[in-house]
Amino acid sequence: MGLLDFLSVTTPKKSTSSFAGGNKLNRQDIINLVWSIQSLDQKQKKLVQKELESQLDDGGLSKFEYEEIIRQLSLKRVELGLSEVDIKNLKKVLYK
Repeated sequence: MGLLDFLSVTTPKKSTSSFAGGNKLNRQDIINLVWSIQSLDQKQKKLVQKELESQLDDGGLSKFEYEEIIRQLSLKRVELGLSEVDIKNLKKVLYK
């Protein structure tokens, strides 16, 4: 096995967690989504992940539920230490 073969095996695939096609997000989608947003620091990522997972049920997190959570986070963004850019990046998921 050559070096390039090794790299292709160990390089994780980029996840595209979104609501395209009416999909719901599962726990792994939420983790992939939150941890891919570079504007969030580790503390903020944990906070957002916790908020999203709080509404997660067996069917997954719906687009409506996601929008509502992001709306609530945006109302408390200063208190939580989130910037407008962070909220904007979280909203981008809705339009992918």
